[in-house]
Amino acid sequence: MRKGQFTLAAVLGIFIILAVIFVFFLLGQSKINTAGELASIDNIVKANTAVHECLLSLEKDSLFAMGYHGGYVVLPYRETAFDTSTSILSVADMEANLQSSLEAEYASCAQDLEGSGFAVSWNRNAVVQVDLGHPVLITIASPGKVYEINNEANSMLLEDAELQENLDFSSLYGIVQEQYAEDMLIENYAGYQVNNSWSADYGSVLYQVRVESDAFVFRVGRVL
Repeated sequence: MRKGQFTLAAVLGIFIILAVIFVFFLLGQSKINTAGELASIDNIVKANTAVHECLLSLEKDSLFAMGYHGGYVVLPYRETAFDTSTSILSVADMEANLQSSLEAEYASCAQDLEGSGFAVSWNRNAVVQVDLGHPVLITIASPGKVYEINNEANSMLLEDAELQENLDFSSLYGIVQEQYAEDMLIENYAGYQVNNSWSADYGSVLYQVRVESDAFVFRVGRVL
């Protein structure tokens, strides 16, 4: 082996070793952080707060995902050119899609308590409500209760998880409809940013409207 080749091989070997060490360091830090978070949940109030905050985060994340996918939290069909719906859904359909997704997913917040000594008993009669108005209101009402695993008498009812997003969805929806109908870029919308684009093969167009005040984005595609 030539000297230059040996030097290159040595450098690559050192780089690989450092990369492996770095990966193990990150994994170790992740375990430490998770253990620290669980250790901090040492009473029923903290357990209750952790689940409540998880529900609120789920509501907001689902709302933003719905905007990104053009009315669906998760696309029900194969991925399109822009990973979004290829037709404009009605507001009622979008509310129903968001409601169904939350009904299916909110129980996943129980995972935040795994290993903490606390658990969640979900209410089968919990009600999920979605109103895409102004403001946007999303509520998971009477979700259930949090209890201590080794002392179920030590329990606490979960508060309604109510998200209020200062978003004028009706105005946003009107802009999206106008963009879609005109099939062209219109930029004169105060408080909104419009950014339309075409796929690499020019077979699809993406209509994208961003709310400047909170970075909410609604995207919908069209196959040409």
